[in-house]
Amino acid sequence: MVEHIDTGLAQPANEAEWLQQRLCGIGASEASAIIGKNPYMTNQQLWYYKTQRRQPEDISGKACVRYGHEAEAPIRELFALDHPEYTVQYGGAFDMVRHPQYPWLFATLDGRLLDKDGRRGIYEGKTTEILRSMQMAASPAAFCFMRYIMPETAMKLLGL
Repeated sequence: MVEHIDTGLAQPANEAEWLQQRLCGIGASEASAIIGKNPYMTNQQLWYYKTQRRQPEDISGKACVRYGHEAEAPIRELFALDHPEYTVQYGGAFDMVRHPQYPWLFATLDGRLLDKDGRRGIYEGKTTEILRSMQMAASPAAFCFMRYIMPETAMKLLGL
Protein backbone atom coordinates (compact mmCIF):
# COMPACT_ATOMS: atom_id res chain seq x y z
CA MET A 1 0.00 0.00 0.00
CA VAL A 2 1.24 3.47 -0.87
CA GLU A 3 1.52 5.88 2.03
CA HIS A 4 0.37 9.42 1.20
CA ILE A 5 2.64 11.89 2.98
CA ASP A 6 2.94 15.58 3.68
CA THR A 7 6.49 16.40 2.57
CA GLY A 8 6.64 19.48 4.77
CA LEU A 9 7.95 21.46 1.80
CA ALA A 10 6.19 24.26 -0.03
CA GLN A 11 4.87 22.61 -3.18
CA PRO A 12 3.13 24.00 -6.25
CA ALA A 13 -0.62 24.08 -5.68
CA ASN A 14 -1.61 23.24 -9.25
CA GLU A 15 -0.27 22.43 -12.70
CA ALA A 16 0.07 26.08 -13.78
CA GLU A 17 2.19 26.87 -10.71
CA TRP A 18 4.25 23.69 -11.23
CA LEU A 19 4.93 24.62 -14.88
CA GLN A 20 5.97 28.13 -13.81
CA GLN A 21 8.40 26.75 -11.21
CA ARG A 22 9.87 24.41 -13.83
CA LEU A 23 11.03 27.45 -15.80
CA CYS A 24 13.36 28.40 -12.93
CA GLY A 25 15.83 25.55 -13.27
CA ILE A 26 16.71 22.20 -14.78
CA GLY A 27 14.44 19.28 -14.00
CA ALA A 28 15.40 15.63 -13.93
CA SER A 29 13.59 14.95 -17.20
CA GLU A 30 15.54 17.77 -18.87
CA ALA A 31 19.03 16.76 -17.76
CA SER A 32 19.49 14.43 -20.73
CA ALA A 33 18.76 17.32 -23.14
CA ILE A 34 21.49 19.39 -21.50
CA ILE A 35 24.11 16.73 -22.30
CA GLY A 36 22.70 16.01 -25.77
CA LYS A 37 21.27 12.57 -24.97
CA ASN A 38 17.54 13.27 -25.20
CA PRO A 39 15.92 11.83 -28.35
CA TYR A 40 12.94 14.22 -28.07
CA MET A 41 14.58 17.58 -27.34
CA THR A 42 17.91 19.27 -28.04
CA ASN A 43 19.69 21.47 -25.52
CA GLN A 44 18.98 24.43 -27.81
CA GLN A 45 15.23 23.69 -27.80
CA LEU A 46 15.33 23.43 -24.01
CA TRP A 47 17.03 26.83 -23.81
CA TYR A 48 14.29 28.35 -26.00
CA TYR A 49 11.63 26.87 -23.70
CA LYS A 50 13.32 27.93 -20.46
CA THR A 51 13.84 31.50 -21.71
CA GLN A 52 10.24 31.53 -22.99
CA ARG A 53 11.31 32.37 -26.53
CA ARG A 54 9.28 29.38 -27.72
CA GLN A 55 6.55 27.26 -26.23
CA PRO A 56 6.98 23.50 -26.07
CA GLU A 57 4.47 21.38 -27.95
CA ASP A 58 1.42 20.58 -25.83
CA ILE A 59 1.49 16.78 -25.64
CA SER A 60 -1.11 16.47 -22.86
CA GLY A 61 -3.76 15.24 -25.30
CA LYS A 62 -1.67 12.39 -26.70
CA ALA A 63 -3.00 8.95 -25.84
CA CYS A 64 0.34 7.71 -24.46
CA VAL A 65 0.65 10.75 -22.17
CA ARG A 66 -2.93 10.40 -20.91
CA TYR A 67 -2.31 6.68 -20.32
CA GLY A 68 0.89 7.43 -18.41
CA HIS A 69 -0.87 9.90 -16.10
CA GLU A 70 -3.83 7.60 -15.47
CA ALA A 71 -1.62 4.51 -14.92
CA GLU A 72 0.79 6.20 -12.50
CA ALA A 73 -1.13 5.52 -9.27
CA PRO A 74 -2.00 1.85 -10.02
CA ILE A 75 1.60 1.14 -11.10
CA ARG A 76 2.89 2.71 -7.89
CA GLU A 77 0.48 0.47 -5.93
CA LEU A 78 1.67 -2.61 -7.86
CA PHE A 79 5.29 -1.71 -7.13
CA ALA A 80 4.41 -1.51 -3.42
CA LEU A 81 2.80 -4.97 -3.60
CA ASP A 82 5.77 -6.46 -5.49
CA HIS A 83 8.35 -4.88 -3.17
CA PRO A 84 7.21 -5.19 0.45
CA GLU A 85 10.80 -4.48 1.53
CA TYR A 86 10.05 -0.80 0.83
CA THR A 87 7.52 1.62 2.20
CA VAL A 88 6.36 3.53 -0.86
CA GLN A 89 5.46 7.14 -0.10
CA TYR A 90 3.64 9.59 -2.35
CA GLY A 91 3.91 13.33 -1.81
CA GLY A 92 1.38 14.36 -4.46
CA ALA A 93 1.38 15.20 -8.16
CA PHE A 94 3.71 18.16 -7.67
CA ASP A 95 6.24 16.70 -5.19
CA MET A 96 9.24 18.81 -6.23
CA VAL A 97 12.61 18.37 -4.57
CA ARG A 98 15.61 20.62 -5.11
CA HIS A 99 19.31 19.95 -4.75
CA PRO A 100 20.44 21.43 -1.41
CA GLN A 101 23.47 23.24 -2.89
CA TYR A 102 22.08 23.96 -6.36
CA PRO A 103 18.37 24.80 -5.99
CA TRP A 104 18.04 25.27 -9.75
CA LEU A 105 18.40 21.46 -10.05
CA PHE A 106 15.09 19.83 -9.24
CA ALA A 107 12.92 16.79 -9.80
CA THR A 108 9.24 16.04 -9.46
CA LEU A 109 9.13 12.67 -7.73
CA ASP A 110 6.76 9.86 -8.64
CA GLY A 111 7.32 8.52 -5.16
CA ARG A 112 9.76 8.04 -2.31
CA LEU A 113 11.08 4.79 -0.91
CA LEU A 114 11.99 3.89 2.63
CA ASP A 115 13.60 0.57 3.49
CA LYS A 116 13.52 -1.27 6.81
CA ASP A 117 16.92 0.22 7.79
CA GLY A 118 15.65 3.79 7.32
CA ARG A 119 17.49 4.37 4.04
CA ARG A 120 15.63 6.59 1.61
CA GLY A 121 15.34 6.21 -2.13
CA ILE A 122 13.42 7.43 -5.14
CA TYR A 123 10.60 5.65 -6.95
CA GLU A 124 10.42 6.50 -10.65
CA GLY A 125 7.56 4.80 -12.48
CA LYS A 126 7.38 4.57 -16.25
CA THR A 127 4.87 3.15 -18.68
CA THR A 128 6.55 2.11 -21.90
CA GLU A 129 6.86 -0.78 -24.28
CA ILE A 130 9.58 -3.34 -23.58
CA LEU A 131 11.98 -2.21 -26.34
CA ARG A 132 11.90 1.42 -25.26
CA SER A 133 12.47 0.48 -21.61
CA MET A 134 15.57 -1.51 -22.62
CA GLN A 135 16.82 1.46 -24.65
CA MET A 136 16.28 3.77 -21.67
CA ALA A 137 18.13 1.42 -19.33
CA ALA A 138 21.13 1.30 -21.67
CA SER A 139 21.28 5.06 -22.14
CA PRO A 140 23.39 7.48 -20.08
CA ALA A 141 20.32 9.73 -20.08
CA ALA A 142 18.58 7.26 -17.77
CA PHE A 143 21.08 8.09 -15.04
CA CYS A 144 21.20 11.91 -15.41
CA PHE A 145 18.67 12.43 -12.65
CA MET A 146 20.44 10.12 -10.23
CA ARG A 147 23.88 11.51 -10.97
CA TYR A 148 23.08 15.19 -10.69
CA ILE A 149 19.93 15.64 -8.63
CA MET A 150 20.09 13.20 -5.73
CA PRO A 151 23.49 11.47 -5.89
CA GLU A 152 23.80 10.16 -2.32
CA THR A 153 20.32 8.70 -2.16
CA ALA A 154 20.32 7.26 -5.65
CA MET A 155 23.77 5.73 -5.41
CA LYS A 156 23.00 4.08 -2.08
CA LEU A 157 19.72 2.72 -3.37
CA LEU A 158 21.43 1.27 -6.43
CA GLY A 159 24.28 -0.12 -4.37
CA LEU A 160 26.85 1.90 -6.33
